[in-house]
Amino acid sequence: MVTKSTERSKFVKVALTKKLEQCEKQIIVAPGHGTQSTLAEGHFLSHKYHEQIFIHGGNCIELVDRSIVSTAHPSLLITLLLKGELNFSYDDLAFNLHADNLAQGVVVNLTRPANFYRLMKKDNDVSKINILIKPTWLQERTSEQHSVEDFLATNKSHFSLTFNSHLTHLLQEVLRKHNPISLLEKIEVESLIHQIIVECLKQVPETNIHAGDLSTINCDLKAEDIVSYIETNLNNDLTLINLSEHFNMSVSKIQRLFKQAYNLTINGYIRSRRLDNARQQLERGLVTITQAAYEAGYQHPANFTHAFKKEFGRSPNQWVNHSS
Repeated sequence: MVTKSTERSKFVKVALTKKLEQCEKQIIVAPGHGTQSTLAEGHFLSHKYHEQIFIHGGNCIELVDRSIVSTAHPSLLITLLLKGELNFSYDDLAFNLHADNLAQGVVVNLTRPANFYRLMKKDNDVSKINILIKPTWLQERTSEQHSVEDFLATNKSHFSLTFNSHLTHLLQEVLRKHNPISLLEKIEVESLIHQIIVECLKQVPETNIHAGDLSTINCDLKAEDIVSYIETNLNNDLTLINLSEHFNMSVSKIQRLFKQAYNLTINGYIRSRRLDNARQQLERGLVTITQAAYEAGYQHPANFTHAFKKEFGRSPNQWVNHSS
């Protein structure tokens, strides 16, 4: 069954993973202290279409207990699980999928970037597909207002999928064709992916969409590029001058563009995202308060404490004690 998960993890944080070939078997590795740690092994699939639709998944066995931390950008995210267990979250929106006797799945829509957390469990035998669809691909295909458009306009809107024989068959076919080589095989896999998307969007609820907050996906695409760049470089030195040079725009124009799209200042957005990231890291026991302050860009913990309390209404110490 699909259940919300509130379990906190103190596993090691991994910021980046990659796939390596090993003869007939593939492995997922993560950088460690001068070495590479093997996280999972099996057969993986990875496809992308026109830089708009991205597919990842496969059949694998997880080899360690580990917490994966990354950034999820604005997109429609479809998670389909045929076998095993998946424990993941987007910010505070958490899910625990168990496919013991029946396939499980969830669809989540993000109109704003979110912190993505994924817990790996040793010996977890997983068969899954993740589909990521960028907002522009969806916008090009929308015409009139109905439940799907409402769903896509709502940040963190989500629903659980019901699997029928057709959807299960489509999933099995994609997993079976994990390594298409010929032109026809590649087109066939792309067709299967489109059919899966259709089957999933048919299940969008008519009303009572679960959501975190309302937003709009009809924003300037350049503003979305700015958000993506900020999220990718959130741990680096981000200044208005650096951003304006990167996007070849004046400081006043880039500030105006961002403000019009998100009703936020760029510096306010960066500060809020860093503080929110620090809060979630503290909740999960992944960092100390001093480490959280440093990662959020504060050289003095006292300044971090002041900003944290102003943002969330409690000091970091009070927040950690309340979450424990």
